[in-house]
Amino acid sequence: MVDLAMKPTIASIVTCSLLVLNACGDNAADAPDAGAPAGDAGPDAPAAPPKPGITFFDYAIAVDISPDGRIAVFEDLRAADTGVMVQDTITGTVVEAATIDTPARSLVTGVSTNGRLSAMIGDVVQASVWSQGTGWQDLPSPYATHCDSDVGGAFDISADGNAVAGMAWNGCTPAAVLWTGNTMTTLALLGSRASGGTPSNRASVISDDGTVLAGFAENGSIDRVPAIWSATGAGRLLDETMEMPGEVLSISANGKTVAGIRGSDGFVWMLGTGFITLPRLEVNLPTDEMFPNAMSADGQFVYGGIGSAFFTIPTAFVWSAADGTRALADVVAAAGITLPADTLLFSVLGASADGKVLVGTAAIGEQTKTFTLRLP
Repeated sequence: MVDLAMKPTIASIVTCSLLVLNACGDNAADAPDAGAPAGDAGPDAPAAPPKPGITFFDYAIAVDISPDGRIAVFEDLRAADTGVMVQDTITGTVVEAATIDTPARSLVTGVSTNGRLSAMIGDVVQASVWSQGTGWQDLPSPYATHCDSDVGGAFDISADGNAVAGMAWNGCTPAAVLWTGNTMTTLALLGSRASGGTPSNRASVISDDGTVLAGFAENGSIDRVPAIWSATGAGRLLDETMEMPGEVLSISANGKTVAGIRGSDGFVWMLGTGFITLPRLEVNLPTDEMFPNAMSADGQFVYGGIGSAFFTIPTAFVWSAADGTRALADVVAAAGITLPADTLLFSVLGASADGKVLVGTAAIGEQTKTFTLRLP
């Protein structure tokens, strides 16, 4: 059985950027002018701390933000190609760091502190990494036979850019893989398939320190159950008895805390503690799906979106054990940041290590937007 979720179209990518929930002043600002890009060594240190604020863009996809909060990455979808747009959140400058000539099924997925990118790209989709010095480089597969010629995908990258999490097609079954420098590790095969054969596995996120990966594994009749692996390859399902689909969507810097979705509920799982179900906002329906897409390095703050673009209005949220679930718009207002009239914050897709710089999706009136947000 082919996991079609592994084979995205550009329409599904844009939809998921709303649902998976994929120079700032005190007030909202338009996208700043282009400037010099950040290289592999990362941008120079700022002369003074930037002010809190939000910047909106017309780019279709908000990808991620580097752990230090300096590099925000977006995709600008065009008819012939895709521009990988990089904002320096300190200076406000934006440049096109790279292009993708095969936009229909390609997607950038993560960014490291030194500006390296993880991605899945190509007509024959490959797991790839990009750096300013070398451009796009495909990552190898451990398997001789792939799926409809597709080879694999890179889904996340460590803070230093040296470790990449993702999957490789073993025939038409995805297997979880870790690439570290020139070393490739096939992660432990977890779960089972009800019809027999090899279950699907995918590593979707990796801790900043590169020691822990998480994602999902097929288990019996459930197509995806939250799973976690160490960089040595050993792994486990977070709940072997789970009877609803779920997966890990975000991870702390040391991998001891992860967050994700099971059924329609958001959860946080901590080593030694187990699952915490995240409460929805009062404005949400009990059936609204909750996507905890990002978290701070220490795992204390979790960010994402609640709701479906098809049935409700998605709402960006932040959760902590101390304050529970709060609408991101309320947090923004409490910080003294003014949003334009008719602005809705839909979801957060990436967060800096300190949880103060975010990227996500929004709407101003009828116009869909992406944004970077710097909180005090």
